Amino acid sequence: MATVKDKKTDFSGKTHKYFLTLRYADRPEGAEHRVRMAGSLQVYDSVRRGDRVTGIYWNDELRAIRFGSLTQETYRSPVHDGRLPGAFAVAALASGLGLLSYWWWLRYRPTRKGATQPWESIAGLVAGSALALGGFPIVLMGPDDGDGGTSLKLMAWATVPVLLLFVLWSWWPVRRGVSKVAKVAPPSDSA
Repeated sequence: MATVKDKKTDFSGKTHKYFLTLRYADRPEGAEHRVRMAGSLQVYDSVRRGDRVTGIYWNDELRAIRFGSLTQETYRSPVHDGRLPGAFAVAALASGLGLLSYWWWLRYRPTRKGATQPWESIAGLVAGSALALGGFPIVLMGPDDGDGGTSLKLMAWATVPVLLLFVLWSWWPVRRGVSKVAKVAPPSDSA
């Protein structure tokens, strides 16, 4: 159990940061803990100086604060810990698969010297880049419902069909091109 000692809002530009300063009764004097609150501000708006709250810890970090029936996460919550790595993972996966498809196309469908490169070769690269550029901010700033990242799940499910459609779209012309290879007649034995 802790007592709310202070409640403060910091303004920096367009960003607001909400802090609670807590004093623990079971710790020596001066044991205060300043906590940045996250998510909906139910607990932050409800508490006053002197109110008793319960801190919820995980791995020795204060991850949430409970006041009566209300619970609010802090910025050290596991929900917020995974956003930045998740955003980089989505961007790396999508752009990596785009590069892989570009390499695959160049390896199995080389362009003859002097010929222009077909548009199909870079379609996967463009699709992967678009998913990476769109997915990074969606995962980083998307709303989370607290059960493991709604925006991360959305991008994971969106990546699979987009890349599958690209693979089918690129594979079909390649497959048709392979079946239409010109047959070379063996040299005749005329002398």
